[in-house]
Amino acid sequence: MTAAEHARANWRIAAALVVIVLFVASKRLEHALEDFLCDEVVFGRVVSPNGRLAAVTFAVDCGALSSFNTRVGIAPAAKPFNHHRYPDIFAVRNTHDLRARWNGDATLVIDAPENEEVYRRRDSAYGLAIVYD
Repeated sequence: MTAAEHARANWRIAAALVVIVLFVASKRLEHALEDFLCDEVVFGRVVSPNGRLAAVTFAVDCGALSSFNTRVGIAPAAKPFNHHRYPDIFAVRNTHDLRARWNGDATLVIDAPENEEVYRRRDSAYGLAIVYD
């Protein structure tokens, strides 16, 4: 490899690293702006029978310029809920009275609305089965 080829390879690596750093920084900025501009609204929290996990029904309200949605997340029962740390397992458009309930320690049942746009619908998470009614 010539010196010029070596220099070009180094520039490509440096450019790739800059892109990665900018991407990570933009995600952190996005979370910081969301924390600053948006409110996390918790509607309900249901602890699993063994007391280890909690299913949290919540929304992230960013004001009039964003569409509203209702979500369910799972977090350790002993820790405060934060949707960045514990992302949603179910998200649906608009405001709904979502009900989450435990069927034993390993199954979470979510009463999902019919005929509504679903943004996220996981069938398992954290070793749990997630069932929708």
